[in-house]
Amino acid sequence: MEKVHFTTWRRVHVSLEVAMTGIKYCVGVDIASNTFTAAVGQMPWKVVVKPETFENSEDGYARLLAWLQEHRLDASETIVCMEATGVYCEG
Repeated sequence: MEKVHFTTWRRVHVSLEVAMTGIKYCVGVDIASNTFTAAVGQMPWKVVVKPETFENSEDGYARLLAWLQEHRLDASETIVCMEATGVYCEG
């Protein structure tokens, strides 16, 4: 898969190969020591599910999966991206 390039004007250039993968949703996850927050964006770059915060624990991971299913995100159309600092994402 080809990389996505960001210009200083904040325009996103997506190659034809990336566009043809069928990815429709991006789930952004920001991990912290005690919690993590997730939100869903729809291509092209529109937030469709507002951020939700979960515990950074096994129960929180299970709640995240249930939340994704509740919003009917098809795994074949969804990519999950994580921002993590330090070791908080190891779980």
